[in-house]
Amino acid sequence: MLISFNNAVRRQTYGSKFSCWSVSEDPFVVNNGQDLLDVVEAAFKAMPVAQIEEGRKAGFLKVPTNGGAFFSAVKKLEKGDSLKAEFAERFDGEDPFIQTTVVSDKTPAKSVDLILYTHEALKHEASTDAAWELVSINAKIDDDETPTPVAMARNFLELNGGTKREYTAREFAEAIIYWSTHAMCQ
Repeated sequence: MLISFNNAVRRQTYGSKFSCWSVSEDPFVVNNGQDLLDVVEAAFKAMPVAQIEEGRKAGFLKVPTNGGAFFSAVKKLEKGDSLKAEFAERFDGEDPFIQTTVVSDKTPAKSVDLILYTHEALKHEASTDAAWELVSINAKIDDDETPTPVAMARNFLELNGGTKREYTAREFAEAIIYWSTHAMCQ
């Protein structure tokens, strides 16, 4: 099998606080996730080979696709929205941080980046023997969407849970402005 699901992406269901595919409570159970896997494989096969070879780092690939049946966990805030903040970690072993969410349904996605890693790049975090594993569904509600400043800092500083990235001061400033008017749905 060329592509399979990493355990990390299996948390991305409609009832979770993450972007997802389909309003099905657990698309990885329905038809064993084959419907979603078909979408991922079609988007992967549509990419030019050069783009696959030019990944941000060895073994990493961001596969773009349209919104389709994907939903974003991001919502543009409106006056009167109810927000909730908690001090929590994303995963066991990560440092906790303040997470602000909005009480809202997920938003239909405008575009999606499917994040894949090779089996070799995942090493001990690989969940299958497939050549590529879908690790994350990054569904976006608009073209301006950017990682949260906390995620950017985690990446920039190579903290636990981050993937080494360089950002400009402008990118950090744009992320702060964006996330001052948007929040993750709970």
